Amino acid sequence: MTATVRDLITVLETFFPNELPLNRALYILLAVATLYPILRLHDHQVQQPHQPRRTGWLKAIGVLLMHAFHPEQLDPYTWTGEGPGQQWADVIHHDIRVLYEFLGLNEENTLSGFTLKPRLLLCTSRLSCIICPEGQTIHTLRKQAKMETVRVLDSSFIWATADLFIAHCPVCKSDYYPDRITYRGEDNERLQMLEYDATYIRISKHGIWAHRKIAVAQENALLRFHTGWSNFADWINDTVTGDNKMTYQQSQHLFIEHFSRRLLVAHRKQDIFSCPAHPSAQLLATAGQ
Repeated sequence: MTATVRDLITVLETFFPNELPLNRALYILLAVATLYPILRLHDHQVQQPHQPRRTGWLKAIGVLLMHAFHPEQLDPYTWTGEGPGQQWADVIHHDIRVLYEFLGLNEENTLSGFTLKPRLLLCTSRLSCIICPEGQTIHTLRKQAKMETVRVLDSSFIWATADLFIAHCPVCKSDYYPDRITYRGEDNERLQMLEYDATYIRISKHGIWAHRKIAVAQENALLRFHTGWSNFADWINDTVTGDNKMTYQQSQHLFIEHFSRRLLVAHRKQDIFSCPAHPSAQLLATAGQ
């Protein structure tokens, strides 16, 4: 049986202190769900004769629950503050089977409901227009046109569907994409500037994007293995499951988009660089020289 919101409320009220921050509670719930295979191993072991009630599997669950309640002990750079104390981990450890019943976890309904990822959303990190002259009036950005559905090679090297939003300044007519800003030049031509800390980079005009980690992996592959754009695309297609395939041209575009940003920042030209809007890979590489 699938767990409901009412079951979740019962779990939160029973097993978590009221003052626990929400991000910690969600993290603990996901961590608890991943421990179910360990409990199955424990249950299977104790069915054999002469086995201890507290197997090594059950003791391991206790250790991992403590890590879940106190992630700052293993990762102090990500987590601030302190967990609620070992007594709360002990409560779940003692009644973990009851907790799994509330969460609807069993041999037929395992972790699939807890490992689903929300649909990706791509949009600019800007809130106001940076193209308009500075003044007392802040020019906020508006939603431009319709939401687009695009394909993304995400940070886990998985093809995913994402919703792309383009922001628009109604004053200067600039458009804000996740990885670039397009605007009108002095001669009314359409130009663009790059977003240098963009998480996602467009690698095709036909709605194909890639996470920056893919570009970093490609850069390291070229450096360490002396591979080329085509070989990297072949490796991606051999490794990543799904209907989408990275073309050689998209692999080249990924490299130039990423490395252009690296070079412009290294030479401190990021604030003065511009080029025609939505250029080809060759045009972008030429403009960056």
